[in-house]
Amino acid sequence: MSKISLKGVIDMHVHSNPDLRKRAYDDIELMEAGIRVGARGIVIKTHQGTTMDRAYLCNRHNEIVHSGDNDFTMFGSITLNQVVGGINPVAAETALKLGAKVVWLPTQSARGHREKMGQSLDGCVEVTRDGKVLPEVKTVLQLVKDYGAVLGTGHISPG
Repeated sequence: MSKISLKGVIDMHVHSNPDLRKRAYDDIELMEAGIRVGARGIVIKTHQGTTMDRAYLCNRHNEIVHSGDNDFTMFGSITLNQVVGGINPVAAETALKLGAKVVWLPTQSARGHREKMGQSLDGCVEVTRDGKVLPEVKTVLQLVKDYGAVLGTGHISPG
């Protein structure tokens, strides 16, 4: 069996420490692992808000420690759960202005997630009402487009 190359790969969804759940790597360890395997980049994600500031610090660390010897970039994101006010265009735009490259729709606060996990639906973050996309979701979608970012659907339900 031949060895698989990860050269140039960008992993779009990795959870790292710090987090409320124990993860395999912290941000720096994850960055170093990505560099070792020749990855082009990693998008770090948290259910607790934003990671673009953490990605910035990893990239500065990479510059200082590795002096530009690789083309690896850590990318940050925002997850629109209750912790950032749900579908919050101000939080989304602030994250994008600070360098976030992915905006995730609700995950642990999404109705689809809570239904699947048998959790209370009180306070879940909705993206539709009466079969129609909410105005604040449309605003976030426009922001994603305007900033050339990526939209992740999170844990929303298909209906």
